[in-house]
Amino acid sequence: MPGSSGTTVRGALRLTCPLYQVGTRVHRIWGALAGAGILAAVALVAFSPARWITRPLRTLGATTTQLAEGRLAPPPDATAGTPELRCLATAFTRTATRLQHLLKAQQAFASEASHQLKPPLTALRLRLENFEPHLDPRAHGSLEEAVGEVERLGRMVQGLLALARLENTATMPEPVDLDTVLAERAAMREPLAAGQYVALDITGPPVGPPAGHAWAIPSALEESVDNLLRFWRSSESHHDGTGLGLPIVRHLVDASGGTISLHPAPGTGLDARIRLRPVTGHRGDAH
Repeated sequence: MPGSSGTTVRGALRLTCPLYQVGTRVHRIWGALAGAGILAAVALVAFSPARWITRPLRTLGATTTQLAEGRLAPPPDATAGTPELRCLATAFTRTATRLQHLLKAQQAFASEASHQLKPPLTALRLRLENFEPHLDPRAHGSLEEAVGEVERLGRMVQGLLALARLENTATMPEPVDLDTVLAERAAMREPLAAGQYVALDITGPPVGPPAGHAWAIPSALEESVDNLLRFWRSSESHHDGTGLGLPIVRHLVDASGGTISLHPAPGTGLDARIRLRPVTGHRGDAH
């Protein structure tokens, strides 16, 4: 760089800068870019085989979810993937198909047996009741016990039919007006409760909105309330319980996406709590 004074050049300035540091940095950056490009190319090349290998696993996962919901359509493809995955898909399909056949056979047997038992039980009860005028008064107690056992068997058959209907029916939860259902069931059960010297009360917060709407499958709340009212379990070995009322309630509540818990009530009795999902998320759980 010339240094001048006017038109006269007095001297010159020379500045030297080595470029090996800049070159080294440029080479390092180009190496990193080349490595990233190679990795991207490898990932791109491996993407298709990876999807081909994992597709049967994804299919098996979706099929497992379907099987948990009680259906298997369509079955997983046993012709795709590695030999090990094809063998796994074949074994899974065979097991799931066998399980579905067993479940359908069990449901059909429970439903058919219940239907076949109803007429003989009804005829047996009528025959026992017709014996009453012709029996010695001292035998009336035994006759009443026999009629009671027939009635208990009839309730058990009704419970089996209800469970069979629940297993064979796949319905989705719908909005249910809790206040209306509770008021209707209490009104329907009032005469029976009064005959047993029991009062039915619907209680809740003294101030605030009504219970509102919750999600439940059709008729689930009505049947649950009916099975819980007047429900009782004797401490003695002989009692009128069939053991099917609470399983029916639990099945209905589970199918509705809710929960049920049973606790001893203060003093005596049973505290049964059913919690259902509210239709709107502004009031918390409806119970």
